[in-house]
Amino acid sequence: MKTWQKLIFILALIVFVGVSVTISLISISRPPYAFDEKTEIGGDETLNGWVLTGFNGNIGTKTLTIDFVRNKDGKEPDETRPVVAVKAYAVNADEYVEELVIGKSVQRIEETSFYNLKKLQRVTVDPENPTYTDRDGVLYSKDGGTFWNPDEPGGWGYGNAPKSEEEFLARYSGLTAVLMQNPRVCGFCYTQLTDIEQEQNGLYKYDRSRKFSDKIYEAIREVNTQTAAIEK
Repeated sequence: MKTWQKLIFILALIVFVGVSVTISLISISRPPYAFDEKTEIGGDETLNGWVLTGFNGNIGTKTLTIDFVRNKDGKEPDETRPVVAVKAYAVNADEYVEELVIGKSVQRIEETSFYNLKKLQRVTVDPENPTYTDRDGVLYSKDGGTFWNPDEPGGWGYGNAPKSEEEFLARYSGLTAVLMQNPRVCGFCYTQLTDIEQEQNGLYKYDRSRKFSDKIYEAIREVNTQTAAIEK
């Protein structure tokens, strides 16, 4: 290797080490909890209040509790300032959290609020929460079902029926994204593919005819074929 090549290599190595150290110092110095007061959260004129906007875990934060605004160390919850929402990617690529505890005031959680939590084992939701619940350690929306069949209004399905095809797609995408973005999940099964008798949760009608427009089926296909976290 020539002298000038050695110099370039050494310079590149110094820059790489410097950038790595800087990123590490920024991460270490960033407070574990970050909150911000917002209005019309997610476009909802009725939803105003405090939002968890960021979380920087460490070896001591195996449980992340989201209920009230806390100090920078995650202690001293202020019960006069309940958290009503969690921002997208607020908790991202965390390597420490094993349990999420969702308080009763949380009304909006984005699809990517909890993204790629590598050690997450369970989610617990306050039983008084009107929007979310937990079952077997998994987070569910109480009105997040995929019930859809406007031609048969007397049918039954999970949750409150979406008001449009687009709302159905948003719910389906959200339910699927939670699984696809979890590195511990290697597959999923959608139950059910078609409606059965009075149950209207299918992607197709009882007679196997289409329930949705072509663009919705294409979007569902894209959702189902996205690269899963376990594949990365």
